[in-house]
Amino acid sequence: MSVLKAISEPTHFRSKLQLEIHDLAEELHDAHDMMLPGPTILAIVNDIAVAFEGLFSAGPEQSSNVAEARDDYLVLIARFAEEIRSNNGEVPEEFFALLDTDPLAQIRLAA
Repeated sequence: MSVLKAISEPTHFRSKLQLEIHDLAEELHDAHDMMLPGPTILAIVNDIAVAFEGLFSAGPEQSSNVAEARDDYLVLIARFAEEIRSNNGEVPEEFFALLDTDPLAQIRLAA
């Protein structure tokens, strides 16, 4: 494997995960608009959380500030997931707003 290919693979993987998160966010908007059942909504939210975990773990290890920012973001997603579960699939607007932000940019600011 060439060095150039080895360097570009994690970036490509992160790009795929970012696209997956975007697609899942759109799926969540659609499911919410169609008033699909709570378990369906929660399954999409769980998929979003897993994709974010993959996205964050695909990046290079950096300072403890970056690790803490990544953990804080995942905790925030978990809290929203619990709120969504307890409200039988009702997604708060704040969760949609969170998905519209760029967590990687916010995490880079923590570095």
